[in-house]
Amino acid sequence: MIRSRLSYARYYLRILTLLLPACAYYIALQMRFRFNLFFPRSAPSRLPSYWAIMLLTTIVWAITTDAFRRLAG
Repeated sequence: MIRSRLSYARYYLRILTLLLPACAYYIALQMRFRFNLFFPRSAPSRLPSYWAIMLLTTIVWAITTDAFRRLAG
């Protein structure tokens, strides 16, 4: 019972760790375009470059955390 709970906790922490770059980009986009904290101008109609950067960063982050887990474990 305790092992299954620890397994679920480890699983959810792993998902949270892998989603950190996506959360960071979401917060940055909200600060940049919704609140206009940096430059007072309107948001562009399409954001393809932000999605590509977010996807690339998430993939690199997932590979790096998996490699570090194997080296440390």
